[in-house]
Amino acid sequence: MRSTSNGATIDPRVLALHKDVGELVGVDYTRDELIKTLICEDGSSKEQLKTIPIVGVGGLGKTTLTKAVYEKIKAQFDCVAFVSVGQNPDIKKVFKDLLYGLDNGKFSDIHNTTRDENLLIKQISDYLVDKRYLIVIDDIWEEEIWRFINCALYKNNLHSRVITTTRNVCVSEACLSSSDDMIHQMKPLSDEDSQILFHRRIFQSKEKCPEDLQAVSREILKKCGGVPLAIITIASLLGQ
Repeated sequence: MRSTSNGATIDPRVLALHKDVGELVGVDYTRDELIKTLICEDGSSKEQLKTIPIVGVGGLGKTTLTKAVYEKIKAQFDCVAFVSVGQNPDIKKVFKDLLYGLDNGKFSDIHNTTRDENLLIKQISDYLVDKRYLIVIDDIWEEEIWRFINCALYKNNLHSRVITTTRNVCVSEACLSSSDDMIHQMKPLSDEDSQILFHRRIFQSKEKCPEDLQAVSREILKKCGGVPLAIITIASLLGQ
């Protein structure tokens, strides 16, 4: 931890984790394949609402990958929203975040209103009925929460797309909207990509690790097991 000028404490991992998605390591191919699945599908089925659940343990980069996909394709949709749920969500806030993300002009004051879940669900559904939308629901922990959110997502035939992320395989299966949808399983980084990420974060470049540090670098990366969050956290702490 370190302190700011006003005495607040900051976890160094926070800044390390919120780097530009342009610094993605080892997921370019996966990002492009997901985009192809979302956008370039042939046949009439592409008009139907399609959902891609992304599942994997914490720290594998599900949110980072999803943000990269989202930023690449969002211009192709009438409205978009990226909403995080979390472990103990306030479902009303989730719905309000969704409305604000879809149209922050129309729903600029939504967080200051008092509305029940049913009204919020209706507002979202009514807004989406005639629009091609892209919605990301990030970090879902429970099937029941997803079912609640899913009630608000109008099932139109306008090429709309939904991406979900979760650590729970059962949740990812519940997110499938049709038999044509497929779950994307996140995998750890390869040894090579782990090294690239570590060196980029700790040495601020893609250069190889200095020879006298290579052995300890390999041991650190071995313990990280290809998990980007672990690599980034260690690199940020060592770089302090």
